[in-house]
Amino acid sequence: MATERPVVRPTMFGAANTDYAAGRDAEHIAHLAGGLDVIGMVECKNLALARLAPEGFTAHQWTAKRRRPGRRRPRDAAKAGCGIVLRDATLRPRQGAELELKIGVRPVLGRRRVRMLTRYIACLAVEHVVTGEPFYLVVVHFPPERFERLWPRVVRRVRRIAARHPNVVIMTDANMPAAALVDLLDLAELTYYGEEVMAVLWNRHQLDPKVVQTDRWGRRHRATGHPTVVAGLAHRR
Repeated sequence: MATERPVVRPTMFGAANTDYAAGRDAEHIAHLAGGLDVIGMVECKNLALARLAPEGFTAHQWTAKRRRPGRRRPRDAAKAGCGIVLRDATLRPRQGAELELKIGVRPVLGRRRVRMLTRYIACLAVEHVVTGEPFYLVVVHFPPERFERLWPRVVRRVRRIAARHPNVVIMTDANMPAAALVDLLDLAELTYYGEEVMAVLWNRHQLDPKVVQTDRWGRRHRATGHPTVVAGLAHRR
């Protein structure tokens, strides 16, 4: 007789944007940690998430001087722009997994360097502590609309990641409506919940949305100019 998988609550994923200039990042992250298992944080300019993660949470963020062994330090000192904060009691990195940092797009149009930080894609393979079920986490911050000509480069890279990992959960500030991003990605298996430019995307064949909601605490308290969008997901049985 097959062993039934334990029944657990949905895993709560949030796509959040920090306002590095407002000085309320610690309060904002503490608030989000009250209800989320995963905080996918973008725009972490010069912000060490490990110093702000509450007890019981672990931050995964590239803060070393080199992007990876043998590579030069990124030109912008923005701690690679995004990071992932996990609730330790719910999720842990899969055995041997570490944060992977991929180039989304460099701030270059033609031969001209533009005034924009390099966009990185942060990826981490994790598993549920109780069930062992896998998720592949992706956090990405797309270029602003004034540089929309750079969007296709990031889209191609995110599409490749999503196609390779059926248990993907993408948390993003897309700098475009979530529906437009899904259209650009052009992957029939992806669905989403989003508001304004913030979105959580997942594979509809693998993951079932149990809760979708928007958290506006950060905007109300002037900790960020963006809402946090939340999706509670469970593996389909």
